[in-house]
Amino acid sequence: MEYFNKLSLQYADAETAKKQKYAVEHSLDGIDATEYHYSNSDYFREEFNKGLHYEGDKEFIYGPDCVDGFATPEDTMELMEIMARNLAKQDPDASFVMSADNWGTYSDSEVSIEYSNGKLIIDTIYYPSGSGWDMLTCPECGEDIVSMSAFERGKTYVCPECGTECNLDEMFDEATPVKTHKEELIR
Repeated sequence: MEYFNKLSLQYADAETAKKQKYAVEHSLDGIDATEYHYSNSDYFREEFNKGLHYEGDKEFIYGPDCVDGFATPEDTMELMEIMARNLAKQDPDASFVMSADNWGTYSDSEVSIEYSNGKLIIDTIYYPSGSGWDMLTCPECGEDIVSMSAFERGKTYVCPECGTECNLDEMFDEATPVKTHKEELIR
């Protein structure tokens, strides 16, 4: 499976960003990399740091389009939370915003994180069937039947191509984006 990661981590000022460079490079130390499809933690850190670079005077960027990025869309949501917690604990007085867009062969995810005044806010959106997947299709022939936004639960749809009657409730449930919102104090 191919996947791509694009991460942005921006500090409130250049001095804090420079001070945090080492912390950013080691913010995922201590994880069990085998849980994230890596054979060992050293290799995981190497892969992460290989794509990480400092841009401007206060922003770290990973990506943008590194083929076989460092983690799957599903894993990246969890890894960004771990990274943000570790960075917040490293310097509780710092402020930063982090975002991550992650694309995979079969799924996508977005992560948005803010940390300021000891409060960590984490918002995620997981697209189990990919973010570009906005049409429900006929299970028989694959023809587009109805957009996700116009879908009506319990309605029987008729495929315009092959005439199959379809109940698309299960397909809709499998494709619906999953949103989470978390807030926690770090001090």
